Amino acid sequence: VSTNYEIKVEKLGKLKVTKAKLPENPDDPDDPGDNRFQATVPKDVVYNGKDQKQAINVTDTKTGKELTSGENGDVTITYSDDVKNVGTVAVTIVANENGNYSGSFTRTYKITPAQITVKAVDKTKVYGDADPELTVEITSGQLYGDDEIKYDISREAGENVGKYTIELKDGTNFILKALRLTKGNYDVTFENGTFTITPAPLTITTPSATRRTA
Repeated sequence: VSTNYEIKVEKLGKLKVTKAKLPENPDDPDDPGDNRFQATVPKDVVYNGKDQKQAINVTDTKTGKELTSGENGDVTITYSDDVKNVGTVAVTIVANENGNYSGSFTRTYKITPAQITVKAVDKTKVYGDADPELTVEITSGQLYGDDEIKYDISREAGENVGKYTIELKDGTNFILKALRLTKGNYDVTFENGTFTITPAPLTITTPSATRRTA
């Protein structure tokens, strides 16, 4: 602007860009990182016999960038070993070392038991006959994959005409044992059945007879 000064540059300044730190707890409003980042909250899911990885999206609100995952991305996302069976799944988000971000945080969600109702099928027999096979049926919900219910079942004792309870409970008298329900993946409700014994048909035949009239 003026020739009155001779300007010399003695030292160039440097601008240092540091990594943005992920919040340790993205749900804590007092965490400094929480003001900058948004992370989706995964929803709890019901067991369905399949792997259920709930996606986590992390957004840098200052830049408007959604952080990419993977070896060459901004972050690496890892899940608990078991994302199929009932329990709590931990999702860990770790910033890749050579990127623009540092730090890590964890989100969790639950896989809850599937609801299922097992009922003893009503059975009938005629008095004096052998008992039919006692069976069960699923009246609500379903089994997934290779899951199955193995059971031992009995009915209330008695052979006279009438109605008897086919009782299902987790006990020792009248038993239905729910086995191979992996890691409590099902919340099972048992419903009793009715065993009916009906009268046997009886035909009485009298012999023929004659008589002399007076």
